[in-house]
Amino acid sequence: MSALPLAIAAGLSIWISLVIGEPLTVAVAAFAFLVIAMLADLFLWKWIGLHRCKSLRSRQASIFAGFVCVIILVSVSLTHWPLRFAYRLSRPSFDQIARSLQGGRKFEKPLRAGFFFIEKAEIYDLNGKVCLWTNIDPAGRTGFTQCPPDDVQFNLWSMIELDDDWQFVSED
Repeated sequence: MSALPLAIAAGLSIWISLVIGEPLTVAVAAFAFLVIAMLADLFLWKWIGLHRCKSLRSRQASIFAGFVCVIILVSVSLTHWPLRFAYRLSRPSFDQIARSLQGGRKFEKPLRAGFFFIEKAEIYDLNGKVCLWTNIDPAGRTGFTQCPPDDVQFNLWSMIELDDDWQFVSED
């Protein structure tokens, strides 16, 4: 088995976690990417298979890389570590925007908060929580909200607890 299709699948899985974030979508996408990578490996075996590796060391490296890619695919779908890591790096921007909103500032245009593109920043009318929406689809918004994990007052489809102050929510 070649590691190339698995590496592409792992990279796409990380990207989906960062862009979409919604847990079920990430898990389904990671599984689909794994299946597609394995099928690609079967169809492309003649050109990228292990038999193309000239030495034992390169075969071992390819097998090891394949296992690492599978571990990445599984870990992304179970722990959402790319989203959590990007959030940690973006947290100062989130806090700054939240303070601005609480101080009365309005954000009329989309903005960038660290690694994330915020389509709408607001204090939510229904519960008074700071919300940084990354997707404002009328069927259900997705984004970050500043509230403790036990006080998330939204009609939730899913939620990822990020820390004691911020949560990633998908509304139903």
